Amino acid sequence: MLTHDRCSLALTLASAVLHLHDTPWLTETWSMNDIHIMGRTSLLSDQPYLSKNFVPSTNNPSTVTPGQRLRIIKNSIVFALGVALLEISYGSPLSTFETAEDLDQGKRLDWTDYFIADRLAEGLAARELPNYADATRRCIHCNFDSSVYSLKDDDFRERFYQGVIVPLQKDYDYVMNNQGKL
Repeated sequence: MLTHDRCSLALTLASAVLHLHDTPWLTETWSMNDIHIMGRTSLLSDQPYLSKNFVPSTNNPSTVTPGQRLRIIKNSIVFALGVALLEISYGSPLSTFETAEDLDQGKRLDWTDYFIADRLAEGLAARELPNYADATRRCIHCNFDSSVYSLKDDDFRERFYQGVIVPLQKDYDYVMNNQGKL
């Protein structure tokens, strides 16, 4: 994937998280499997789309309640964005980077994805623009200098905007202004 495409998709996904976090369109357990990009022959080829099956039941088994979340992951939706940014950069699902150190005696644990994401995020600075790498690490670690981690909170939303969307927008603008030079 070209740098322009990665920056565009990253910014679009981060904006979608900000706008859709409190809607049925974006669950706490979303992943890149929920994102679809139209084929290059389509007029809408550069626009990602969310795919969502709405379940009429009030007990949706795919929804994770805050009490079920791992404490190490302070906001599942923001963590999922960080994972998506890693998968965009590395071009493969997170699970393909699993190592023995991420497992407990060969078994996957609830926090295995966090271990993988943490390791990959640390190496991201060598392969991505600095703002992309910083925004990704911020999402993985939910590092927004806040004691509240809910996108329903105005202060946290503003910190998310300043710490993720603004830097990704800067990278996008940089790439667009230097497209012929990269």
